[in-house]
Amino acid sequence: MAIYMKKFEVGRIDKDYPFVDAHKAPCLEVAWSPFNDNVIASCSEDTTCKIWLIPEKGLMRNLVEPVVELCGHQKRVNTIAWHPTANNILLTAGGENKLLLWNVANGEALLEIAGHPDMIWSVGFNYDGSQFVTTCKL
Repeated sequence: MAIYMKKFEVGRIDKDYPFVDAHKAPCLEVAWSPFNDNVIASCSEDTTCKIWLIPEKGLMRNLVEPVVELCGHQKRVNTIAWHPTANNILLTAGGENKLLLWNVANGEALLEIAGHPDMIWSVGFNYDGSQFVTTCKL
């Protein structure tokens, strides 16, 4: 599944425009790092979350290698959220009703929270990152 990155312009994307060749299954969400304008996270039905470093001058060719691949979910990764005040901290929520808090600098899962009552569809941090909320299918 491809992620296209383009500055705001009117018109169609050229078929040869470079893209992030992100996942083997549909990409469900992308999010910019609040600490680095060149870093994005993507999550997918392929059970992974990937971290991408976009070159300073933008994409000149397709980007196929992530900086890190986060593998800890057994089912699709529905949603992601960067921590607003802690650099390199990302929250992921999967189809198996669990949350994982990651240090994306080294790919380590710092915390697992299981037992959510149903499939998690969205997550979000409060302003200072001291709390987060989730929504589910219930």
